[in-house]
Amino acid sequence: MTGVSVYGFYLFFKAGFFDYMLLKIPFAFLDYDKAWWLVLLENLVMLLAWAFAVFLFSLFLRLIIRKGKRKTALLYIALLAAVILAAIVLNTVLNTQSANPSAAWSMPQTTAHT
Repeated sequence: MTGVSVYGFYLFFKAGFFDYMLLKIPFAFLDYDKAWWLVLLENLVMLLAWAFAVFLFSLFLRLIIRKGKRKTALLYIALLAAVILAAIVLNTVLNTQSANPSAAWSMPQTTAHT
């Protein structure tokens, strides 16, 4: 599950979702260059990554409430931070993000007919 989460967060950073979430991009269009099943699979992997992050955070909150389990609780946060950091490093090393992160979400260019 950790490997799937790393890849899911990698796809999240690669696609430039933060710009979309912060309303820097007004509307997201689908990527028509990919097969529909691949887009669905990538979205599912990103969803699983966030579900894994929320699961780890819920374990952290449950264990932090119990007085004697604070070291174990910090391990869950460290694992979550390692997963997100690995995805950022993977994105940086592969250098797949374009100069314009919103390029993945822009409408496909059409040529004007004269």
